[in-house]
Amino acid sequence: MKLANTAQVQQIVKKINQYNLSNDDSKFSISTVSSGKNWGYSAQEPSFDNAILMKLSRIKELDNYDDKQGTITLTPGVTQQNLYEYLQEQGGKFWIDATGSSPECSITISFFIN
Repeated sequence: MKLANTAQVQQIVKKINQYNLSNDDSKFSISTVSSGKNWGYSAQEPSFDNAILMKLSRIKELDNYDDKQGTITLTPGVTQQNLYEYLQEQGGKFWIDATGSSPECSITISFFIN
């Protein structure tokens, strides 16, 4: 499922947790994918059974930029290109130490909750 905002993620996690607490026979885990293009770090397919795949590429928010320390809060869908463009719009004082991969790769990596 491709989610559009953090509220949707929270709602789904809550439902899965409720299901897992009420069901002893079968439980679900959550596997997330940020941009889906971080090939060297993880695959898009979960590597375990009973997994729900959450695609987070549409959740693109940049917030809390500190132009003195160079810190920022961002969501999983933010790519290296998105962050570069945002920093340029802020005056280009800081730059990202990007990997040698695609500009379409997310800044965050994928993870799973079990």
